[in-house]
Formats: sequence, structure tokens, C-alpha cells
Amino acid sequence: MVLTSRQNQGTAVYTASWIAPTSDVHSQQRFHYMGHAGEVTIDQAHRGYFLATDKDGLASVNPLYMKYTPDEHGYFSGQQGYGFKSLELFVDSAVQLSAGTATIQSLERCVAAITATATHRTTAILHAARMSIDSKRSVLIKYDERDYPVDFELSN
Repeated sequence: MVLTSRQNQGTAVYTASWIAPTSDVHSQQRFHYMGHAGEVTIDQAHRGYFLATDKDGLASVNPLYMKYTPDEHGYFSGQQGYGFKSLELFVDSAVQLSAGTATIQSLERCVAAITATATHRTTAILHAARMSIDSKRSVLIKYDERDYPVDFELSN
């Protein structure tokens, strides 16, 4: 896409896919705009937002991770970003574990996003998808008695 404004042109490239070749991510969502006096690069797969202008130089910002600007009274206001919430949840969970008021099992039920169990299952699903795409065959995920993925079997 070519954008024109006041005799200046800019080019924007959009990339959106929910499947990618073997790489460091399983999907790509990107936007890049190159303008006359600056550019914007957004890489959602890596949660990166970059702005570069002739005036201010390069800035790496991530508005979804945490709000870096103060509220209308000048105070910190990043509590609603997923980055802050993730850190807060981790610290609160560690305090509960240390105090003996929670167990790993109880935390897995309410904070699954930060536990190894949830990550292990999600990684198994993504790995099976990658195997299926590469082999053009179905993949069966085998689970143990605790419902943890332990093996993968390609169809004939």
C-alpha cells in the first residue's frame, strides 16, 4: 500500500498469518510503514512496537505490555497492561506459596497462564501442528495418566 500526503509518499506492508514455516513463532502479525520523516514497525508475534522519526530517533514502545505514561494526576498507571498483571500475579503467587496459603495445584486452577503445566500442553499442541504441517499427516498427541502430553504419533 502506498500512502501519499503533501507530496510525500510512504509505503505500508501488512503481514498476517496464523501459520508460518519453522521459525521462532507459529504465526506472524506485522505492520511496517515507511514514511518521509519516520517509520512505524509493529511485530505482534514478538510484542514489539518501534517508532523512528527524524526528530526523536528510535523508540521501542509496547503499549499492550504496560502503560508507560502517567495518569491525569501524574501517577503510575500501568496496572492494567498484561505485562504488569503477569508480574503482579507471579509475585502474589510466590508470596502465597511461601506463606503456605496456596499450593502449586491450587494455583494451576486459577492462574494457568503462568504454570508449567499449561505451557507444556500448549507447546505440545503447537508442536503437533508443526509436525502435521511438515509431514502433511495427522498427529495424535498421547497423554499420560496425569493428562500430560508425552508423545506424538503420525498417522499412516
